[in-house]
Amino acid sequence: MLIAPKNNSSHHMVNRHARPASSQPVIAVAIGAITLKLAKLVIVAQKIMEGVVAE
Repeated sequence: MLIAPKNNSSHHMVNRHARPASSQPVIAVAIGAITLKLAKLVIVAQKIMEGVVAE
């Protein structure tokens, strides 16, 4: 049940299963790390695009 559809119900799953599960903190940390990496990549891409446009 932990491998339920991630796209639309990830936040709802965490809220519904409020009971502490051993794997949920790990999943939350992994999602957070991936989100931070994606955010950094987006910021870098935006800076590169701005530099290209400025030139």
